[in-house]
Amino acid sequence: MYHLFWTALAFMGLILSMGVLNNGFSALNIIPGAMFGMVAAALYAAVVIAKYFRDIPPVFIVFMQTSIGMVMLLPFTRLSEVPLAGSHWICLVSLGVVHTALAYIFFYRGVQNLGTAVIAVSGFIDPEVAILLDILVYDQHIGFLRSTGIALILLSGIAMQSGVDRSSMSRLIKNMG
Repeated sequence: MYHLFWTALAFMGLILSMGVLNNGFSALNIIPGAMFGMVAAALYAAVVIAKYFRDIPPVFIVFMQTSIGMVMLLPFTRLSEVPLAGSHWICLVSLGVVHTALAYIFFYRGVQNLGTAVIAVSGFIDPEVAILLDILVYDQHIGFLRSTGIALILLSGIAMQSGVDRSSMSRLIKNMG
């Protein structure tokens, strides 16, 4: 049951960190975002299902996933505009092998060894890392609500990893007071 609490807290943190409360709600903005979110959730569920494919090596899962992605994106490419020779191919291969394939292999290896609730909360950490990198690299400033959201997500992630449940939270609060 404590998994549900920490997942809900992480979701609350995600909402705060996105700045939704600062920008206000608009039905025209929410509907497309909600639809994209539902599609993303369905695709992420496929990633969580991959956790149960313990007999399939992560390298094969990554190969199949990237192959399907390449085939799906092929109609949107302009191959006639791509030069056949040049140093850009080294960058492209590096991006494909290091930044995509190796990252996915490590990810799927980890997914096979983690619980579903931990995977769910870990999914909230990705946008927070992007926000923190935005702060560090581009010197962006965020307000109190967004900072609170990031803190809630990190707290949820730490609590899920360490197995903090309701009784241990009650003890912690009693000891603080």
